[in-house]
Amino acid sequence: MTTAIRPSLDELAEGVDKVLIWGNGGGGDVIQGLPIARHLERLGVKEVILGGVSGAWMTHDGHVPTDPATVLLGAEIFDLDELTGALPHGPQLVEVGPATRLRGRQTAESVLVELTGRRAVVIGLKEGVAAARASLNAFIEAEGIGLVVATDIGSDTMFSGKEANPAKTAFVDFLSLGVLLGAPCPKVFGLGGYGLDGELLLEDLERNVGAVAAAGGYLGAIGITQRDVVEMEKAIALFTDPVGVLVPEAARGRFGWVQVPTNGPWGTSVRITPTAMVTLFFDPEVMAQEVCTIVPELAACATVAEAERLYEERLGFVPETRLLTEAALRTPEEGADAQR
Repeated sequence: MTTAIRPSLDELAEGVDKVLIWGNGGGGDVIQGLPIARHLERLGVKEVILGGVSGAWMTHDGHVPTDPATVLLGAEIFDLDELTGALPHGPQLVEVGPATRLRGRQTAESVLVELTGRRAVVIGLKEGVAAARASLNAFIEAEGIGLVVATDIGSDTMFSGKEANPAKTAFVDFLSLGVLLGAPCPKVFGLGGYGLDGELLLEDLERNVGAVAAAGGYLGAIGITQRDVVEMEKAIALFTDPVGVLVPEAARGRFGWVQVPTNGPWGTSVRITPTAMVTLFFDPEVMAQEVCTIVPELAACATVAEAERLYEERLGFVPETRLLTEAALRTPEEGADAQR
């Protein structure tokens, strides 16, 4: 057990004028950054920029299926050129506005610009971690950003590869964490909505979080406020996030087992506990040393394809970016009748 004392998120934010917070897995993960942004602004941070990475859970024509038998099996790393109404700040980083769309759909980052008036960016992963780092680090230097926070919901970034019930969709999160590790300023990982993605069993998540904490990687926590709840609900009303919505629901007293529409037509059972109302903060370098140890190796890969191969070879299953995006599993009605 370590005796070294690392500074907490609050201490790292002291005297910092500008902070970047991005959603670690893309999509709606950035919505989990809203409570962190408000907390840092109350501490005196003058500007918080929000953001995400170029990972998306949607069909090729930009919609999210509503039929329970039509499921999204995989994620996609999209090209930043697909974002309309975005301002490039480098080859792999763009700033978005309220009008920014991806295949006709407003992105979560765009929604938050519209709702909160904060700036927002998207970091491109298409060309690999090194290219994303280069663009991000240039942006950090140009903007004078003194602290970066990547935030995720659930559990999959705390995946070690040793669990009997492995995380199903950790690849994009691991690439994003690899980008964070290369930031030229203090960096923090925020875990919100504890266990709500159902990727890891709560027992496995607790063991992995415990390993990071035992190595001195725990950097404090914050609870969401009632104002945060209202702000998050407004964002989720505009950008559907079936897992993220459970965080404000927990703050309104919904606990116990529920189903979320992930991992196939029957969904995943997750247990909402009071910890869902709290964001825990960790040192990402300790996470990579103690739990998600493959992240530095993935970050060193020259291309996403090389990283995908390494992920599959080392962990034993296909990354979500190599799966079919959309699968229609419902048989035609006449075919179903004939099978009875």
